[in-house]
Amino acid sequence: MSLLFGTKAETLERLAPLVKTASVLPQARLTVGAWRRDRSGTLSHLQQAGWLDRPVIVRSSALQEDGDTKSLAGQFTSVSSTLGATDVSAAIDRVIQSYDTPQDGDQVFLQPQLSNLTVSGVAFGLDPITGGPYLVVNDQRSPHTGDVTSGIACDDELFYWLKASPFPAEPHLVAVIRLLHELEQLLGTEALDVEFAWDDETLFLLQVRRLLSVPDIESSRRDAANIVEGIANALDRRATQFVQVLGHGIAWGAMPDWNPAEMIGIRPRPLANALYRECLTDRTWAEQRRRYGYRDVTGVPLMESFGGQALIDIRASFTSFVPAAVPDSIAEKLVDYYLDQLRSHPELHDKVEIELLFHCWTFDLQERLSALPSRYEFQPADNDLVAKALRDLTWQMMQRDAGSWHDDRQRMEAFECWLSERVQEEHPVTPAQIRRLLRQCRDEAALAFAGLARAGFVAVCLVNSLVNVGVWTDDERERFFHSQQTVLSGMHRDRSHLPTTEFLIRYGHLRPGTYDILVPRYDEAPEQYHLSDPAIDAAEPLPFPMNTTTTRRLEKLLSEHRFPGDADAFLRFLAEAIQMREYGKFVYSRGISELLRRLGEYAAGLGFSRDDCSFADQSLWNETASDDDFPERLRRAIANGQACHHAARGIAVPPLLLSRDEVRSFRLPRCQPNFVTRGVACGPVQELQSSSEPIDLRGAVVLLPSADPGFDWIFSTGIVAFITMFGGANSHMAIRAREWDLPAAIGVGEVRYRRLVQARAIRVDCLHHLLVALP
Repeated sequence: MSLLFGTKAETLERLAPLVKTASVLPQARLTVGAWRRDRSGTLSHLQQAGWLDRPVIVRSSALQEDGDTKSLAGQFTSVSSTLGATDVSAAIDRVIQSYDTPQDGDQVFLQPQLSNLTVSGVAFGLDPITGGPYLVVNDQRSPHTGDVTSGIACDDELFYWLKASPFPAEPHLVAVIRLLHELEQLLGTEALDVEFAWDDETLFLLQVRRLLSVPDIESSRRDAANIVEGIANALDRRATQFVQVLGHGIAWGAMPDWNPAEMIGIRPRPLANALYRECLTDRTWAEQRRRYGYRDVTGVPLMESFGGQALIDIRASFTSFVPAAVPDSIAEKLVDYYLDQLRSHPELHDKVEIELLFHCWTFDLQERLSALPSRYEFQPADNDLVAKALRDLTWQMMQRDAGSWHDDRQRMEAFECWLSERVQEEHPVTPAQIRRLLRQCRDEAALAFAGLARAGFVAVCLVNSLVNVGVWTDDERERFFHSQQTVLSGMHRDRSHLPTTEFLIRYGHLRPGTYDILVPRYDEAPEQYHLSDPAIDAAEPLPFPMNTTTTRRLEKLLSEHRFPGDADAFLRFLAEAIQMREYGKFVYSRGISELLRRLGEYAAGLGFSRDDCSFADQSLWNETASDDDFPERLRRAIANGQACHHAARGIAVPPLLLSRDEVRSFRLPRCQPNFVTRGVACGPVQELQSSSEPIDLRGAVVLLPSADPGFDWIFSTGIVAFITMFGGANSHMAIRAREWDLPAAIGVGEVRYRRLVQARAIRVDCLHHLLVALP
């Protein structure tokens, strides 16, 4: 390691005469020992040198800070804008007091207070998460240089730049790139963590430290440029590959539609990716849409992996939500409108079905259609045609005893009966059993679940539109959701009353990570999920009676819109659709869980661990192969998956990819959280990963990487609120938050999530849409 590294202050002092691409400010340094021995003499020296006659920042430089094994970034105090002996003396005391156990050799240093700054932030010479060959900049438009490292910044963003790519347009980023390149040469390492500030003319170097605990993926870094070029070429091919996909340009995302970021994670292992594709996003998704009256895009895979990251083809998704009855000319304009809106408002990428698409009939549909911009040349007749197509599609979906939704309900009930019989099937597990279970999960359960999920989403949109047109109040909407008797609300009542053994018979298949073979099921690790602890009693769902005035308003509204039924039939559909969506998800996840259990058991007999199995790629499910060669196919699938996964582990792809250039440099999009309920809560932070060890969660604000159904166990542990990195307004955990009347922020995004994890406590204010991190 370079001899230029020392304490924070020493490193800057040694670099000052060497660095040409940035300005290193002068400094005055003192030790804690000197300050303790001769405070007045130290101040006199500072006075003579002119440090007390101008505003300065007093900064920490402890011996344990910026070390070989830990950086302690943001742990110690800095005091800005101090002027004069009294202020500087008090600031030095504050900095020293922030050290755990101040030693005589610990340092404090003064530098001139910068003014007129426009950008400040931190830059990393490698991706600090993966070790990939990216310069990563965490910056914000703020004059406060310590906000990013302290974790209190609220408008910071992450910028990724693949090394040796064309420079970005922003001048401060170009300056930072040049500075990092120079520092890498001076210090002999790419693993650098640099703090900087910018005033529109000059880049200031404020700190340099080692970037610690970076994965060593040198071989993967060497191949990164070729992999990224392959991704760019794949994007170009897909842009013109399927003629039935409408719209123009490139548009891929991790959160629209079937939302892989929520369900399998941003960087899933190959087996989870393969199962999700096989069961849902290769064929099932489009078949379900076609059966429900939407445009036929069968044959188009919805999801692809780029650099190991699963993304949804947004153009295909948007096309699939256009009713089949809408002519091509209008459908093309609709999809172009959707894409343009998303490009202008990328923060909507996890809310497209709620705030952007016209995918079902609602009571406020005509008003929304009338707001379409004139430049797309939508005529009143076009709007009427779209509205009629959506009304016919929605009315057909709502038929109680006919239509695809009714068929899917019966299909799921039949699958549940079939699965219950097969759970007791003979042992040992055979390839034939595994393949038969996969086919049933894909062809029966997944198709039914996709349909039930669509009907449940439509029901929620109808409920929201009742509020938008003033027939229901916000409180009535919440009371309606609280009144639903779902499978999982029943689970929490059972959790309070059933013996653990009986509870696990019913619910033991659940896991936080439906498609992840590495995550234990409830019945495999009940202690990890607190299932032996006393449970918080779940409130019984309350009836939802409407007063006479509200009932009349609803009946009048239904009559005006020519709804083929009365208010009771309408409310019955809303309730049943929401309940059946949760039922379908529960039964389908049981099938996937059983499939993973059997695959793991079979593989163990061949000497493969669950970790080995998690790398098996989609070639494992080749339907033309025989059962006899399944062991060899499993071995090859694991080897292929490991090679591809390891090769791509340092590749970064944005969760919203809207141009070819973004495979080389991009900013992570900001996310607007989906706040659920109108409650307010505050508590200490507890982050949970799928493999977290048992911890006491009472009174905590829990942070989750996704809104996966397997995290349902947290609701009976006494938490006061929860926050998820990914997930939409209508995701599973959003629904559960409403049922429990528990404050939640769903889908805060990767940047904000990383910052919130660092907080000591968080105040979740759903009423005013605020998340306040308490350091």
